[in-house]
Amino acid sequence: MVIRLYSLANKRDKPGTMSPATIRKAFASVCEHRIFEVFPISCMESVSAGGMPEAFDWLLDVLKNPARALEVSAAMYPAEPIPDMRSPSALSDKLDSWLTLAENDSSPEEFLSQFENICLPAWDHYTHIRIAYTILTLHGRQKGVWIFKSNNIDSPNNSGYKAKT
Repeated sequence: MVIRLYSLANKRDKPGTMSPATIRKAFASVCEHRIFEVFPISCMESVSAGGMPEAFDWLLDVLKNPARALEVSAAMYPAEPIPDMRSPSALSDKLDSWLTLAENDSSPEEFLSQFENICLPAWDHYTHIRIAYTILTLHGRQKGVWIFKSNNIDSPNNSGYKAKT
């Protein structure tokens, strides 16, 4: 399935608006391998002068010939390379950010209370690992695994952490 996306960048008549090139660049990573275009328009100008005809002509052309449009789109807006998140520098940065978080962490009891009440400040990899570490540290491996299984702990939207005895 080919996804076709076009953006009508309104208010082209206003000073300081983003250029189509800036908008394309901002969306480049999410629009890679998709047919994508940005059309500056204005509702303050006549329909024929406001950019709408070009936008709808483009959409009609894309619907009639999606293969050619995809080739043109890929050639015009190449995606920037994705950084290697497993590189030593990226891993070092991630570890540094986790160490900074660890310095400001709440107590294990307060953290588990936040988890139980579904009011964690974030639900990310660090939080997931901290939940596992905290439960296993407080309750031991055997009971900790039982808590995970009995509570189906895999997301903040679960029924809540309960350390059953």
